Amino acid sequence: MAISIITAPEDWQNCYNEMVFDVSSTNAGQPNFQFLADINIVGQTNPVSRLILPKQPSVSNIKFDIGEVIRNYVSYDFNAFDVSGIQACNNSKVNYYVQFGEIYDVSGTPTIYSNLASFGSSGTPKTSSNSIFDFLDWSKIAYISLDIDGGGYASYRTLNQQTFREKLRKDEQKFLTFFDRYGWLRYIYIELQNSLGGYIDSSIAGYDETFGIKSVNIAKAGDAYGHYKDVYDSAFTDPNVKFLVVRGLDVDENPLFETIFDIDNSCTKYESVRLHWLNNLGAFDSFTFMKVSRNRNDARARICTAALFHAESAALSVLSLEEGADERVFAGTQDQSHVTREVVAVLLKETGGLVDDLAGVVGD
Repeated sequence: MAISIITAPEDWQNCYNEMVFDVSSTNAGQPNFQFLADINIVGQTNPVSRLILPKQPSVSNIKFDIGEVIRNYVSYDFNAFDVSGIQACNNSKVNYYVQFGEIYDVSGTPTIYSNLASFGSSGTPKTSSNSIFDFLDWSKIAYISLDIDGGGYASYRTLNQQTFREKLRKDEQKFLTFFDRYGWLRYIYIELQNSLGGYIDSSIAGYDETFGIKSVNIAKAGDAYGHYKDVYDSAFTDPNVKFLVVRGLDVDENPLFETIFDIDNSCTKYESVRLHWLNNLGAFDSFTFMKVSRNRNDARARICTAALFHAESAALSVLSLEEGADERVFAGTQDQSHVTREVVAVLLKETGGLVDDLAGVVGD
């Protein structure tokens, strides 16, 4: 008996993508044959899931996706806003391995043959993660070439920032998260530039060697902040600053990547609140809300209430004009007036009672 793994996920793959296996067996012709897959998570009581997979009658292989199972064991890391330095993201990944077997009838009795082939092992597991990385390069195949590259200045990579650059506003708490399994990243360098890309000021923060997924809050990257924080803060107070350049450097201070932000000071009058949430692809989305209320909302409520008072007045006028009308018309008009009064009463209650302001609004 033999099971073959024809195709498998990458050794490190995003669990919010498909994690598809294609496996085959030389025993696929046995009675009531089914494939078996034991999914194991390092550090858990295993297997965490056993999949029993029937095949189509005329074939000897099957394709199936384990991403939904793996996602149950991957969460996220969102480090404290006031933490400086590079932070490990250990909750954003999981180590796993899959053991394959088969089930079929022997003398009429279902018999299990487990662990006939495996993808990874307890000692050499495969890895999956969420989608929090700031991609340094795009690839259609998993995370190939998405490591931080230690090849020096000539090989450092970045996104195409000629067509897209993210805006950075004050107090946005921007986190950069990287896939650095070999521990290349040792420094974060920031530089302030004017509208022509000319140098204004810069600072650098250094770190010990760490491995895996790591994140850094670029507003708080410097140890005890110091001059780094002074440079970062001046990006939002110096009117000459138009760009903030962030570079990751290796131990010899060669660039590993570069990210450029447009400084946006278009709305600094109001205090802001930064909201972050994990989307359904496993990555963080963020939005900045301004703490500002506008009086026109209240004015609209008053105008709406005034309009209803006009409607009620019109209904009452009909009552006085229709003294000679028959009982049917009078009753209908009376019902209309009664309903209008109820609506106005509810609006007055909800808006806090704006009767004192109505005269001016109605007069307009």
